[in-house]
Amino acid sequence: MPSHTLGMSLGLRQPWGSVGSSANFTQHLNHRDRLRASIYGNADVRLFKGFSMYMYASYSKIKDQIALRKGTSTPEEILLRLTQQATNYSYNYSIGFSYSFGSIFTSIVNPRFNGGNVFFF
Repeated sequence: MPSHTLGMSLGLRQPWGSVGSSANFTQHLNHRDRLRASIYGNADVRLFKGFSMYMYASYSKIKDQIALRKGTSTPEEILLRLTQQATNYSYNYSIGFSYSFGSIFTSIVNPRFNGGNVFFF
């Protein structure tokens, strides 16, 4: 399907952390009513030395699901997620914390430490 896409993004890195956002718009050229618009944002904020908080969120308005199976799905297929269901939107968000410890050269001295990061979810 021929389509056109417009995308924008912004990312900022500061001593206190980083923030980023992006927006995308896609539309089929032969069916103007089939489109998808998405926004995304994330932030990684340093609370104190070695400890930071991560936040992420995205939202999409969906009107371009042309590859879905016709007909209805059985309850078993829906519960086991064996078939994709029609939807008008999609969203996702997460919040987490990370603690980084050790030397900045830890991964050079001993690569098994992998930078000394510990993630909590």
